[in-house]
Amino acid sequence: MPGNVTLKQGTTATLESSGGTLATASVVAASSTYDNSANDNFWAGFELNTGFAVAPSVGTSIELYLVPALDGSNYADVDTGTPTMPLSCFVGSFAVVKSQTGAQRLVITGIPLMARLYKAYVYNKAGQNMSSGWTLKLFPDFEQYT
Repeated sequence: MPGNVTLKQGTTATLESSGGTLATASVVAASSTYDNSANDNFWAGFELNTGFAVAPSVGTSIELYLVPALDGSNYADVDTGTPTMPLSCFVGSFAVVKSQTGAQRLVITGIPLMARLYKAYVYNKAGQNMSSGWTLKLFPDFEQYT
């Protein structure tokens, strides 16, 4: 008798629990990496919870990059000073939906994951500084045959 493939929630990972102020047009690496090398997680959603020093314009964005260590220990080059990010590691943009300084919960969903170690980078393109205390979480999903 054939079985079914179902989608299951994996264990949530906090990649950044209390980020510092992030100036507009700046990039920072999240404080924690995500190791999917031994997991069966095929998909992920990301949640950025942030506020701003000055209300940003609606429609601006904050970009997310996931840089893998393809060999398990060496990450692709990133230049956070310029900043120059590897386009192949672009995950998506968190779109600013409210012009307010208070907290905004922004999400990106449906991102495929390889069985690799990842380092996440946040690129603030919102036009205003992100306030300190921002968080970034990864919500993985895996497929299970029953």
